[in-house]
Amino acid sequence: MAMRFLRIVFQTLAILLGIWACTFFLVESAPGGDGALEQREMRASVRANRALKQGLATEMRSPVRGVVESLLVEEGQELDPGEPVVRMNSGDVLDQHDGGIVVAIGVSAGKRIQETDTILVLRKPMVRRMAEGLIGLIQLDLGRSWATPERTVWEHIGPALRVSLGIGCSAWCLAIVLAFWIGIWGATGSIGRGWTAIEALFLSLSTLVLAPVIAWIFQEQATDPQQGWWLAVLVLGAVFGVSLGKILRTSIDSTRNLPAVLAARARGVHESTILIRYVLLPALSPTLGILGPSTASLLCGSVVVERVFNLPGVSYPMVNAALARDIPVVLGIGLVYSALLLMINGIAEWMQDEMDPRGRDAEVG
Repeated sequence: MAMRFLRIVFQTLAILLGIWACTFFLVESAPGGDGALEQREMRASVRANRALKQGLATEMRSPVRGVVESLLVEEGQELDPGEPVVRMNSGDVLDQHDGGIVVAIGVSAGKRIQETDTILVLRKPMVRRMAEGLIGLIQLDLGRSWATPERTVWEHIGPALRVSLGIGCSAWCLAIVLAFWIGIWGATGSIGRGWTAIEALFLSLSTLVLAPVIAWIFQEQATDPQQGWWLAVLVLGAVFGVSLGKILRTSIDSTRNLPAVLAARARGVHESTILIRYVLLPALSPTLGILGPSTASLLCGSVVVERVFNLPGVSYPMVNAALARDIPVVLGIGLVYSALLLMINGIAEWMQDEMDPRGRDAEVG
């Protein structure tokens, strides 16, 4: 049990680290980023100020005062650690220690400088930025926005994420209750063709069609934030609950005639005990396979549902960031979604292993 749980945890962390690495390189190469053509065409001072606010660059400040005799570097040049930068009239040569690409030069030949004056703005080397990003990931820091560098990614998505999580958790509870009701109802054999038609209708509509239909039927309620919140929960919970209930009902139908169930019935075991112990519990194992990704999509909310019912969920910062080409916010939302998906998938996989006796027997053997 403990080994299975640790294996799932390590797999989840490894996949999440791979997703973060892909995210990092996408941010590096994304159009509109710090190294893109649009940034290169900006004035050096604007580009340097933006890079500093985004945490992508560092300043080299003068340790002495005096008059600059000559510059030994130019903008866009890549410097190695310890490479000389400025020659002073006094004969001193100032060098920098970190290395990087020169984004902007703050001095010129013949200019008198004071201590702590900015000489260069250097874009941090990729290895250093990657190390800082990994440390930030461990500290749950997703970096800063490109559109508004004074705000972090969490400041953009935090309030919206709480709204989406509230909608998703409420819809998840409704869906679980609905799925169990459908599964147990189907296990009694009383389900008819009418419900099968309704089930097929819900599965074919999905939230893309059902949400606008509900908003059109309940027009006054849909414009109210509180009532619109409950309508969004109803739409998400109903669609997810019906699909999950269909899988559970099909799984129950396949376990009703297992030898263990027939033997328990022959021994005179009460029908409710047979339903719960011999039918429902084994039937939950395949149902948990779809529970992970479906629950993750619910927790992050639905873009369509949040837009239709005018709810300030994750869809708003995601769409606004995409239109503004604010790549860190978009990829930050994707990284949070991936973390939720992996975490819930890992929990569902562990529960599935625990409920499947064949997995336990295989591990013991």
